[in-house]
Amino acid sequence: MRPVTAVVVGLASAGVLTLSWVDGLRPPVAPVLAIGSALPRSGPTTSQTGSAAPVTTRPPTPTTSRSSRPPRPSVKPTSAAPPPTRTAPAVVPHVIDGPLVQTEYGNVQVAVDYTGRHITDVVALHLTDSSGTSVDISAAAAPQLRREALAAQSAHIDLVSGATFTSEAYVQSLQAALDAAHI
Repeated sequence: MRPVTAVVVGLASAGVLTLSWVDGLRPPVAPVLAIGSALPRSGPTTSQTGSAAPVTTRPPTPTTSRSSRPPRPSVKPTSAAPPPTRTAPAVVPHVIDGPLVQTEYGNVQVAVDYTGRHITDVVALHLTDSSGTSVDISAAAAPQLRREALAAQSAHIDLVSGATFTSEAYVQSLQAALDAAHI
């Protein structure tokens, strides 16, 4: 055998053995030869035929599918309770009555419905009622004053033209209610 062939065969055998060991397989049946050693042959030799006889080896036989890594410890699930969820405190709607504000056409009083710091409604509890005209003016002005208070979320609203006394008393009662509610 030529020295180059012996080196190639030796390296190939070492590679097969190494790969077999890494994959967890049994080493191959053919023995590993040292560099420069002669291969055992079966059949005719080079001197008899003038060419080298083919070398046959059995491929490695896998045993079990082992990994080169050590086995991982099994992880057991714990029965720990999930962390408690935080819930926002319940927001409770409140109603607060403003004071009764006197005008020359009668008294005006409002109540404020609110949740947290949000005004949800303004209700006129009492409107001017000294005459039929006062009742009509207040009845026409109250819905507009309510809409503006809800839109502004405060008592900073415009007065209704033609209902100045009612509007001013409405704003005073509303502002006092909001102050009492700390809004």
